[in-house]
Parts: sequence; structure tokens; C-alpha cells
Amino acid sequence: MTDITQELLPLPAETPPPRTHGLVDWLRANLFNSLFNTILTLIALYFLAMTIPPMIRWALVDAIWSAPNGQACHGASGQEGGACWAFIGEKLRFILFVRFPYDPSSSSWRRSWRAATAGCGGGRWLCCGSPRSPRSAC
Repeated sequence: MTDITQELLPLPAETPPPRTHGLVDWLRANLFNSLFNTILTLIALYFLAMTIPPMIRWALVDAIWSAPNGQACHGASGQEGGACWAFIGEKLRFILFVRFPYDPSSSSWRRSWRAATAGCGGGRWLCCGSPRSPRSAC
């Protein structure tokens, strides 16, 4: 009879287990788990805060998107203001193929195909990791 009464009694309340998922828990476990890691994280955040906004300003905000010649990319005082994106379309063949001779009839499409597949493969490798890495999920 004692076994039946013990089964029918409610269990005492227990505290729930601590959270082990979520962004804040991941940050605590990986970036702020010791004094040394906290200092390194704060130094890295400071470095990123000092470099990324000027880089965005140079590459996008102060950039020159169209210009008639190379001198137009320079400021009035002769200093460069931002990135000169005006000649990327004009020099794209040189950027992709360097000084390889241009032959539109035979093998130019092969070099274009090789550059496209290398770009796709490099993008996959950057996104998903190498095929042998454990984080390869693609």
C-alpha cells in the first residue's frame, strides 16, 4: 500500500536546468569565458570598430563610380578621395586574364569558363569550407 501512495503523490518542484543555447550563452561560453578571452574580444572589437567604418567610407561613400579619365579619380588637391571604381568594367579582362593574349575565336571562352568555375569553387570553399572539413554542410 505504501508503493501506491508514493506513486500518487506529486513530485517536489525542481529548478529547471540552465540554458545552454542561444546567442548570449554562446558568447559567454566562447568569447567571454576567461579574463584573457574577454580582453582579446574587446581588443578585436575595438580594431574592427576603428577599421571597418573608414573602409566602408573609402570603398562606397567617397568612391568615384564614373569618370572620363584617370585624373578625375583624384581630388582637386591631387589626393585620392576614395576608391576609383570607374575603370573596373574597362579593365575587367586584364583583371581576370592578366596579359594572356586575346583570341576571341578559339580559347577565350575556355579562360572565361575557368575563371567562372574558379570563382564558384572559391565561393563554395569560403562559404561551406573544404570538402574534408567537419563543417562542410553544403
